[in-house]
Amino acid sequence: VLDPSYGQPLRAMDDAVPRAIAKAFKVPILKTPLIWQGGNLLSNGRGLVLTTTQSINANVEVGSDADASVRFVMDHFGARQLVVLEHLLGETTGHVDMFACFTSPDTVLVGTYPKSVAPSNAGVLDRNAARLAKIRVGDEKLQVIRIPMPVGQDRVCRTFTNVVFANGTLLVPTYPG
Repeated sequence: VLDPSYGQPLRAMDDAVPRAIAKAFKVPILKTPLIWQGGNLLSNGRGLVLTTTQSINANVEVGSDADASVRFVMDHFGARQLVVLEHLLGETTGHVDMFACFTSPDTVLVGTYPKSVAPSNAGVLDRNAARLAKIRVGDEKLQVIRIPMPVGQDRVCRTFTNVVFANGTLLVPTYPG
């Protein structure tokens, strides 16, 4: 079990999870000083991993070299391709799962905002989608499907891509109208 730091003092239980998993499965744990939050690594299960600039920047802030952070993901998370995307502006986690999710190894959903609602983040998402559309998965290009992002309220970002796949069921967040 790989145990990078969660990097948030108020979320100590997030750092406790890898230890509990290692103990439950009686497997060794590899501790690393790097900060990597789960919502900021998405894998298609076949070597393509997505993250955001937030993760790279968080590690640079604690003294890691950006290239070393990328190499770490490549070496320890089974990534053959790592795509570092822009994070949403004003969204506090900086996580990739706040605007993207894989629905299959060759399909990724990417949110979209109307330019009239969130001009800066509309641009971020458009650039991320364009970048992902150039990625190859095997012999084909990655299929990028755009989905509308719910409008945030009270400076809280809302998303339909921060999902959970569980036993053939997809749990998607909903929000009051």
